[in-house]
Amino acid sequence: MNKLGEIERSVQDLREKIRNIMEGLTIVDAVKLLSDLARGLSKESRILLSSLLPLSVSGDVKIGFLGPEGTFTHEVALELFGQHVTYVSYDRISDVLKAVSRGDVELGIVPFENSLEGIVHETLDTLETLSNLYVNLCIEKRINMCLVVSEDVEKLEDVEVLYAQPYALAQCKFFVNRRLRNVKEIIFTESTSRSLDLVKNGRKCGCLASKLGAKMRGLKILLEHVEDFESYTRFIIVSRIMFTHGDRTGIIFTVKHVPGALYNALECFAKRRINLTMIYSRPLRKMPWSYYFYLEYEGSIDDDLIREFESKCSYVRLLGSYVILQSVST
Repeated sequence: MNKLGEIERSVQDLREKIRNIMEGLTIVDAVKLLSDLARGLSKESRILLSSLLPLSVSGDVKIGFLGPEGTFTHEVALELFGQHVTYVSYDRISDVLKAVSRGDVELGIVPFENSLEGIVHETLDTLETLSNLYVNLCIEKRINMCLVVSEDVEKLEDVEVLYAQPYALAQCKFFVNRRLRNVKEIIFTESTSRSLDLVKNGRKCGCLASKLGAKMRGLKILLEHVEDFESYTRFIIVSRIMFTHGDRTGIIFTVKHVPGALYNALECFAKRRINLTMIYSRPLRKMPWSYYFYLEYEGSIDDDLIREFESKCSYVRLLGSYVILQSVST
C-alpha cells in the first residue's frame, strides 16, 4: 500500500473510532467531546479533526441556523453535522438564538465576527439579553465570496443589476467599483440566499453569494474569491449548557460609571498576564447612554479570576469557554 493509501486508511479508522465513541451521546455531549479532543492540538491537527466530521449524530436532533439554505452559516452546519440531523432555518440571528433559549432546538449556529467587518451586533446584543445561552464552539471559516450571475451573462461587462446583502457588499466594494463598471443599480437584500433567488429569475444580473448556495440552485459562478481582502468569519455554536474549558472564554459585563472602573476590572487579567483577545462596548438598549462590554480572553474559566472580576463589576455573565476549530472548505 502506498503512503497516500496508508493515510486514507488511518483517517477512515479514526473516523470509525470517533463514530463509535459518539454513539449514544446527546448532541451537546458530542460537541463537548469534540472540544476536548481539539484542546492542545495544532492548527493542522484541528483541520484534520474537522475533516473527520460530520459526527455520527442523527435522529431527532434539531439544529437551528441563520438561513435560508445556501448561506455560509448553512455551509458550516453541514460541514460539522452532515445530512443526518434536522436543520431548522431562521431568517434572523435573534430568532436562532431565541429558539435555542426556548429549547425548540438543541444547538444554534450563527455568525459572530468577520475579520474585515468586525463583530456581528445582532449576535452579541441577543446573547446579552438571553441569560441562559452559552458559546460551546467557534468555527473559523475562510469566506469565498462568489460573483453568481444569470444565464444571459457571459462576462463582467454584462452585469447591469447587482443584488447584495450589505455585509457581503462591504467585503467586495473595491471589486464592485473597479470591475463591475456597467452596473446601473445595486439592490440590497436581507441575505445572500435571497440574492441568489433573485438572480435565478433575473436577466443581466448578478449577486455576491456562497459557492454552496449557487450550486444548490444550479446557478452560474462567473468568479470566485471576489472579496477585496482575505476574509474569515467566526461562527459560534450555542446551547443552554456552559463549557468551562477551551481556547478562549467570553464574558459580558458592566461597570459603574465612575473614573477608573473599567481599568480596575481589567487589572484582574493584567496582573495574571492573561491576554485579552477582544474588548467591545455596546449600548444597553433599556438604559439610554449606558453600555455593556464584551470581553474575550485566552484560556479557560478560572474561578479565582472570575470571583475577583465580579467584585469589581456591576454585572457579569459568563458565556463559557470554547475551542476554535478551522473549517476545511473554502
